[in-house]
Amino acid sequence: MQRLARALVAGAVVASAIALGAQPAMADDSQIVPPGGSIQAAVDAALPGGSIQLLPGTYAGGVTVTKPGITIRGAGPETVIAPAGANACAATGMFPPTGICVFGAPGHPVHGVTVESLTVRDFTVGVFGILTDRLTVRTVYAVDNEDYGVAEFESTRGEFVGDWISGSGGEAGLYVGDSADAHGTRVEGNHVTGSAVGTFVRHSHHVIVKGNFLEGDCTGIVLLDDGQAGGQGDNEVSANIVRDNNVYCPPNGEGAPPLQGTGIALVGGQHNQVSANIVDDNRGGPGPIPGGIVLIPGLTATGGFGGAPAAHNTISANVAHGNVPADIVDHSGSASNVFAANVCDTSQPGGLCVHA
Repeated sequence: MQRLARALVAGAVVASAIALGAQPAMADDSQIVPPGGSIQAAVDAALPGGSIQLLPGTYAGGVTVTKPGITIRGAGPETVIAPAGANACAATGMFPPTGICVFGAPGHPVHGVTVESLTVRDFTVGVFGILTDRLTVRTVYAVDNEDYGVAEFESTRGEFVGDWISGSGGEAGLYVGDSADAHGTRVEGNHVTGSAVGTFVRHSHHVIVKGNFLEGDCTGIVLLDDGQAGGQGDNEVSANIVRDNNVYCPPNGEGAPPLQGTGIALVGGQHNQVSANIVDDNRGGPGPIPGGIVLIPGLTATGGFGGAPAAHNTISANVAHGNVPADIVDHSGSASNVFAANVCDTSQPGGLCVHA
């Protein structure tokens, strides 16, 4: 996580040079690219607002998008973007090898790009946006992308909806990071399995994580205050099904601890709402956040545990059973959190459950 964050911050200068060129007005423009054809060539030829239709078949990844309003649309999971030759996203210096990278520049986010109805597989990151506004990733199958399936960084009003993500064991299936005000970025209706963290919101505010199904990850959902100024908070986690996230992820050598057996974790953060989730059978392992719904202090500025308390959060109307060491674990470091109408069997400390 820290490695990628450092690389992206360093890459912001590169983004300025690439994305600040003159951008013509939006226009209707559509192209069809046959299997084996160049998506990048179609993007380069497209006017802002253009649509690129991909047919069933396999295409080379590493596609860079800096124009507003571009839509890259496949024909469903049988449209596959996979590694082949040099990766243009990595060549920018901003990204590791990535299937599709979308980026603007500081003060000039790229607006309204859509990626939908395709498979992106076997990259370090499947689809990645940095400095974007209204990036939409819809009904995308992100499979076996080493670190991240779908991610955005320093962005606003993203929509990650109806995606199927598996095998991002290095970091997270779905990721929103360093967005001081994400303006209601939605992570909704996705299915995530086989990832280190199913959905990861780091150092961000005003993100909605709703109606997702997270199963078979090391950890289901994490909201993280990583010790940077501004913290994390004002996020909504609601109506998710989070169960059996019991895969073991060892420490990654870059400061991330071992992870296993966590449903929803608030690692620091303030004024978050966690409500109406079903959190079952997350059976804790050796990491720092085992259990069903867990609150602990955030990280320090140097990356260690023991930072600012998780405070002024509301945990309400969740249903949690079979989680170990408890269905709700409040080690937040603050008495300001509200626990209300949670149907569960066990809590630390006791008294946080309504038994039904």
